[in-house]
Amino acid sequence: MDAGKKLKLIYSLLWDYLGELAAIVPSRKNIFKTESSKIDLETKCWHLYRKLEAATYHCNNIQALHGKLERNIRKWAKNKMKGAKPGEKHQLEIESKKILFEFDAFLAAARSSLDFMASIISRYIRDKDTDEYRGLIKNLPEGPFKEVIVKNYEDWAKNLIDYRDYLLHRGIIEKAVACYDYTKNPDYKNSEIGKILQPPILKHKRPVICPLPRIPNPADRITRYEMFGMQEELPRGLNQTKAKVEIRLRGREVYRKEESAYEVSEGFIEARQLSVDYWSNTLNLALQILKELKKLEFRHR
Repeated sequence: MDAGKKLKLIYSLLWDYLGELAAIVPSRKNIFKTESSKIDLETKCWHLYRKLEAATYHCNNIQALHGKLERNIRKWAKNKMKGAKPGEKHQLEIESKKILFEFDAFLAAARSSLDFMASIISRYIRDKDTDEYRGLIKNLPEGPFKEVIVKNYEDWAKNLIDYRDYLLHRGIIEKAVACYDYTKNPDYKNSEIGKILQPPILKHKRPVICPLPRIPNPADRITRYEMFGMQEELPRGLNQTKAKVEIRLRGREVYRKEESAYEVSEGFIEARQLSVDYWSNTLNLALQILKELKKLEFRHR
C-alpha cells in the first residue's frame, strides 16, 4: 500500500474511532471521567492526523526537490556533452539548502506525531500519563501496546527522535550537495579500440543528491570552510571512485580512458531515502496503533 492510501486509511480509522468515542458517556469505567477529558482525547487524535499530514507534505517536497535536482544535473551533463572536447572532464556540485530545510521540518512533524500517539495510548494505561514517546517506553506494563511500541522504538523511532533532537538542540548539517562527474569519451581512430572503450567503465554512475548521516554524531564540529564549501576535500557523505583503462598496441599506440563517479559514503544515506524510510515506518505504526485502539472499547488495559 502506498503512503497516500495509508494516510486515507488512517483518516478513515480515526473517523470511525471518534464516531464511537462520541457515543461513550464519561464515567469511572472508561478511560475518561469527564466530558473535558473526552474532548481532549478527540483533540489529540486530530492533532496526530495533522502531524502525519505535515510529515507527508514535507516528505513529498523532499522527493520533488530530489527529482528536480536529478533532472537538472542530467540536463547539464547533456549540454556539456555537446560542446565538450574528447577526454574533457566536468564535475558538478550543487548546494540545495531547501532539501535540508524540508528534512528538518519533516523530522519535527514525524517526531510530534509519535508523541501524540504516545499521549493517546497513555490514556488506556492506568497511572501512565505522558505526552512523549520516550516517556511511554519507561516502565511500560505488559499489554496490547508493549510489543509494538518497544519494537518500533528499538528498530527506528529512537533514531528518528534522536535525529530531530540533534538538529533542534545541538547541531546542523553543514551542507546539502548534489554531485556528478562527466567525462566525454576520447575519439578513437582505431574503430575496434573504440568499440572496447566506448561503454562506461563505472556502470552504476549516477548523481548523488544530499547524502545525510544515518545517525548524526553530536561530537561533529563544522568549520566555516565546510559551511561555505571552501574545503579542498570532498563534502561529508561523499566518496569518489576513479577508474582507468589503458590499451597498448604493438605500434606503441596507447589508448586511454578515465572516469570518476561519486558514491554515498558508508554510514550516510540520501535525504530522499532516509525521509521515505522514516515516513513509511511512522504511517505503519499509526495504523497498527489505531487498529489496536478499536479493540479496547475505551477501557483501561
